[in-house]
Amino acid sequence: MRALQEPLYELAEFDRIAKEFRKPGGNVTLTGCVESQKLHIINGLSDGFKNKIIITYSDLRAKQLYEEYRFYDRNVLFFPAKDLIFFQADIHGNQLTRERVKCFKRILSGKPVTVITTLDSFMTPQIPLDYMKENVIHIAVHDSLDERQIAGKLVTLGYEKTYQVEEPGQFSIRGGILDVYDLTEENPYRIELWGDEVDSIRSFDAESQRSIENLEWASIYPAAAFVDENGKEIESNTTGKMLVSSYCKFTVRAQAETVSRIITVSVMGYDVERVTLGVSEEEDATLGVGESMRLLATYTPIDSIVNTTIWSSSDESMISVDQNGVVTALKEGRATISLLASVYSSEKKDELDFVEGTIDLTVEQKGASSIFGEKVVTSRTSLTFAELGVVKEEIASVEGGLLTEDGITVNADIAQITTKDGRRLTLTKCAQSDIAIRNTRFYSSESGYVLAVGENVLDLDLVWADMLQD
Repeated sequence: MRALQEPLYELAEFDRIAKEFRKPGGNVTLTGCVESQKLHIINGLSDGFKNKIIITYSDLRAKQLYEEYRFYDRNVLFFPAKDLIFFQADIHGNQLTRERVKCFKRILSGKPVTVITTLDSFMTPQIPLDYMKENVIHIAVHDSLDERQIAGKLVTLGYEKTYQVEEPGQFSIRGGILDVYDLTEENPYRIELWGDEVDSIRSFDAESQRSIENLEWASIYPAAAFVDENGKEIESNTTGKMLVSSYCKFTVRAQAETVSRIITVSVMGYDVERVTLGVSEEEDATLGVGESMRLLATYTPIDSIVNTTIWSSSDESMISVDQNGVVTALKEGRATISLLASVYSSEKKDELDFVEGTIDLTVEQKGASSIFGEKVVTSRTSLTFAELGVVKEEIASVEGGLLTEDGITVNADIAQITTKDGRRLTLTKCAQSDIAIRNTRFYSSESGYVLAVGENVLDLDLVWADMLQD
């Protein structure tokens, strides 16, 4: 891996940036990096730092960065958006919980780690690490262990007592055998007791129940947390209030002096309640004619199941939108983009119910063309002013082509038209038979396109590369 960084270290500009970055309180802003360079430079600048955090604008982007950064650093973890109840029984949301607890575990271990998360997660108050550390249950062979006490402790930490453990966050006790499925482990623990003494500890396969590996000790991390009135995670409270941000199942223990009661709460269903549309932090809600961008859809609750989505524009002649949420600006003006997300429970009915999210977008003419904006790809060498969407009297110069009475004759692979007010239109040549996937730049990357869990499959269109060809 050192060989990948050597070219960076040889650059005088990189050396200057690195020195500035390593100063006490050093703060460096870099712009102009292409996507493939960003993680390379981040890894180079952070070389030698034990703990690192990379912050981005969405969970989907954080997941993509996590997959790509593993090439540079194997000690990287993904910290997803907040799931305030650190336990639930079905697959929806449980993976988020596991990822978060794994991050806490790695930090507490003191080992090097790079955490990739979103700005929202970074700014949200987290459960104190001291509480997490104090409540980790450590069990070793030959330790003394009281079944009733350990069962109560596990319930307090958010674990669900079952007959047989099948999912992370569960435990069972039967016949002197304690099975616990810790959230941070791939396989559960089986702890066998001889009276009150731990006789053996081993990991086992939850499906086949077969032993995998004998162990000398096991650590079990907390799986639940309360929140205070401000949404900050705390170890307990006196109000009994809990904030639930996903469909889940969890256990609550209430205690008054020497009397305690335990209740299991199930928050059932997968219906979406709110849809929010937005743009990435690198973009804004104003596009130039001919520009495209992919809108970001966020569902609440975070683990809602949405099987059907319908995108639409209030004015398709001004801004079009495909079924992947990619909008394309066609002419100056303003339009509203809508997304209808299906309500899961209505799928059993004759007609689907939908929840709608909207966003207003504005289109300006930034390029020389009123049709294509700043760039057009075509196989033709002769084009009229009307086809290009430019006004002859506004043209100041033409490079790579000749200005005729009715239009432009292109004599190079790339030509450029510049208007008197400085706007440009670049004409790129292609073959007449060339084809392309529409809006492919939103889905292509060095590591491939990453689909989020539960994300609808892409609906892609194959089109002529020539933008003037029907």
